[in-house]
Amino acid sequence: MRHKDRPGSPPIKITLTHGSLLVMRGRTQQTWQHTVPRRANVIAPRINLTLRTSIARTPPKQRRRCQT
Repeated sequence: MRHKDRPGSPPIKITLTHGSLLVMRGRTQQTWQHTVPRRANVIAPRINLTLRTSIARTPPKQRRRCQT
């Protein structure tokens, strides 16, 4: 994982075993970039899932026009 706000900082490696799940929430999700690294000799298929929560937002208030 690489820090989004510190491009020169060294990346952090987290090795996950088969069937593992890494959950990123809050500040970690906002400040760290994560990827599944490419491999030249992949033996078995891999899958990368991204689950997101959608929050309905209220539309912005419309400005009223002043009549002249």
